[in-house]
Amino acid sequence: MGANLLDLEINEHHAKVVIEDGYATTSVEQLFYNLRGKILDAVYSFSVPSKVVVGEFIYWIDVGPIAGEALKEAQAKKSTAWKTPREGR
Repeated sequence: MGANLLDLEINEHHAKVVIEDGYATTSVEQLFYNLRGKILDAVYSFSVPSKVVVGEFIYWIDVGPIAGEALKEAQAKKSTAWKTPREGR
C-alpha cells in the first residue's frame, strides 16, 4: 500500500489441506479489516513451488465470488496491478 495509507488488518486466517489421489487441494480463508473505511485497491500475491499447478483461484468480496488469474512471475511483474501507487499506477 502507499506510504500514506494504513495496512489492512487480517482478522481471521484459516488454512485447510486435503490430499486425495496424490493431489493436494489447499483452501485459505482470510478475513481482512479495512482500517480506513474507504474502498482500497490491493494486490494479493503469493509464491508457489515450480512444480505446483494453481487450478483455480477465487476470492470473495461483498458482491460474491470473483475469479482470480494465475500469472507466471515475469508476466505478473509486467502487469499494472503489480505496481504500487509510488511506481506510477
